[in-house]
Amino acid sequence: MKTSAVILPNGFSINGRPYRNAGLRVPNGNDEIFIKELFPGISAVKRTIFLLSRCVVELGPKKEVDDNDIRNLTLGDRDALLLHLRRLTYGERIESVIICPKAGCKEKMSLELQIDSLLIPPKRHIREFYQLNKKVNGEDYSIEFKLPSAGDIEAVSDSSVKDSEPASTKLLYRCIRDVKKNGQNLKSGIMLPETVADAISRRMAELDTQSEILLKMTCPACSFEFIADFDIGDFFLKELAAHSQDIFREVHLLAWNYHWDEKEILTMTRERRQIYLNILTEILNTGEH
Repeated sequence: MKTSAVILPNGFSINGRPYRNAGLRVPNGNDEIFIKELFPGISAVKRTIFLLSRCVVELGPKKEVDDNDIRNLTLGDRDALLLHLRRLTYGERIESVIICPKAGCKEKMSLELQIDSLLIPPKRHIREFYQLNKKVNGEDYSIEFKLPSAGDIEAVSDSSVKDSEPASTKLLYRCIRDVKKNGQNLKSGIMLPETVADAISRRMAELDTQSEILLKMTCPACSFEFIADFDIGDFFLKELAAHSQDIFREVHLLAWNYHWDEKEILTMTRERRQIYLNILTEILNTGEH
């Protein structure tokens, strides 16, 4: 099994030691079927966690990676892994369509991206917690926080179904470790002033720029300028789901003509299956044997 080494932008700690290296393998037929047959109600957040836990084969010194290892990664590191995995699966170029959000327009725009241009360089230092100081109405606030993780997003998504509290608020307070007001610890559960909460959210976004891919767009039809949020997880899952529709037909054709069993064929990557299918098509069209 060929493994591709990647470096994560934020990094992580295991037993107090910092790491940022990971190893990836290309998704195979078994992975495609697994993602395709997951219960339809499972969110895209959970699907990306399950996909990465199958295809990430190394995290620092760990040679066996599970769902919780992926959940503990920052959003930026998760998205960096998804970008690298997408490149291994389909190549460097991304082609998509964006619809103009202006009312009455809805123009469709072609979008071409290069994965390399979307990846953020690694930070100098790996840190688990960050500090923010903010003065509001004469009160000094000191907040210690971490960057949101894949597990935080998963938990917030699950709980949002059960209550009406905004997901952004729940995510913020999950990531706060300690709050001091004028040097005194505040009890957990106390709401921060909106100005302080907004400052923390902005600082999180600044520290984990890989977690959000924002594209400046101008509609060619109405000249409306807007910011599009490109979600690599959602995009990649839709690609896999679209191509997985053909996997059973591919297995049938390869098994029928090459006499391989399903287990052998499903261990192949999509690229490897396509090589044999192209050869098979050429042979059938030319009448060669």
